[in-house]
Amino acid sequence: MVGGATNPFFSYYETNKLNWPVIQPDGTEVRSPPMTFLKAVAEGRVNCPRLPNIAYETANYFMMFFREIFWEDIRRREFPHCPSRQRCLWLVHTIEQANYWVKRMQCNTDYQIVKVSARGRIHTANELFLMGDSATLPEITERARLYWLGLMPEGAKEEIIFEGFLQVTDVITPNCDKPLAANPSSGATPQSP
Repeated sequence: MVGGATNPFFSYYETNKLNWPVIQPDGTEVRSPPMTFLKAVAEGRVNCPRLPNIAYETANYFMMFFREIFWEDIRRREFPHCPSRQRCLWLVHTIEQANYWVKRMQCNTDYQIVKVSARGRIHTANELFLMGDSATLPEITERARLYWLGLMPEGAKEEIIFEGFLQVTDVITPNCDKPLAANPSSGATPQSP
């Protein structure tokens, strides 16, 4: 059963605190929470040659965390029939798409690509509607609604999320070109918005 517990993507925020190493004058290392760290850099108490990377990683962490909380709130209130991004599994139609995600997620050799038969709630959305930068609250709300409506304008990047029951029907070798069965016609039941 997919959807009964938090998925590994969102559970990262439940189990990890972002912090950065700071070397003390005596040579010992302490871990500093991001806002404390950035304030110390701004006040000149910490010299940080990696500041651009750390600032980006910190902003990205909080932006993604906010996005997932906000998208879930909109889903619960306006689109409760859709699967939760916090409990879902992501599916794809083709081996090319699976290989794209393996690369994008920087997976090491510890993964499997499988063909599945799926029964449950499935939602196809445009990944480009996900928040990726600063925007006003009305713009963010509109993007979340467009995501949950499943609108797929030209140039959209398809994202399929799923909650329900899966049965593995085949283990796929990562560089073959068998199509994957992760679409509604292969056993997953779409839910209309």
